[in-house]
Amino acid sequence: MMRRALAVLAVLALLAGCTGPGSGGAATPPATGPPQQLLPDGTICSSSSECAGGNCRYGVCCLAGERCCTTGEHCPPSQECGTGSYCVPGSAMADIPIGPTDIPADPGALKVQEGDEVMVDYVGWTTDDRVVFDASIEEEARKSGLPPRDRYEPLAVKVGAGQVIQGFDRGLVGMAKDETKKIIIPPEEGYGPKDPGLFRPIPVDSLRAQGFEPEEGGQLITAGGAFPILNVSNGMAWVDMNHMLAGREIAFRVTIRTIDRT
Repeated sequence: MMRRALAVLAVLALLAGCTGPGSGGAATPPATGPPQQLLPDGTICSSSSECAGGNCRYGVCCLAGERCCTTGEHCPPSQECGTGSYCVPGSAMADIPIGPTDIPADPGALKVQEGDEVMVDYVGWTTDDRVVFDASIEEEARKSGLPPRDRYEPLAVKVGAGQVIQGFDRGLVGMAKDETKKIIIPPEEGYGPKDPGLFRPIPVDSLRAQGFEPEEGGQLITAGGAFPILNVSNGMAWVDMNHMLAGREIAFRVTIRTIDRT
């Protein structure tokens, strides 16, 4: 998840030569005509185009970008509906740390510097909804319901070499072997802001030929991740191809396993 380079997505082959309506290939999805009467949040819906907030989730209108509804009935177990109809950890979960317990550094221990090669275990999550998106530790990955890996092992990083996102790289400096701490990373030091230039049109017929029926408000699932479908119009499905963590604050709990300074 933290590698700077992304895997090449098979779906990008569909983007070659695709442009939006008009000349020049628009970088943002075209506007679609809204129905005469838009539905308020919390109302049953079948399409995001019916909702005043432009977001139909689980058959109910929610605020744009949100994932649950005013009653909280669409939130996962142990979560509740927070401000703006967003799923947040329930009060019983609020103080439970994610990942291993923090362990302070030994005051006299060798501290990580730029240029050191380290092995580090980690658990990463989004700070707003506390959803774990990656973990190098099998127990933490299973506990969070992540897809299983072939093997679990610490991540090898040459500190300061740009092998991982900037905030993760910086957070390792000054840590000691066997120390565990939490690193909070703002978007500008993580996966960057949302780039409207990555709102891409894909021909609906091409997706249907692969057995996928695109729906506004749904997701396009690829080997590189899940990408939101912004709208479907004029034979094109407009897909947000930004990294799923673009524009979001994230956190990691990391443990230094080894430090190699040669």
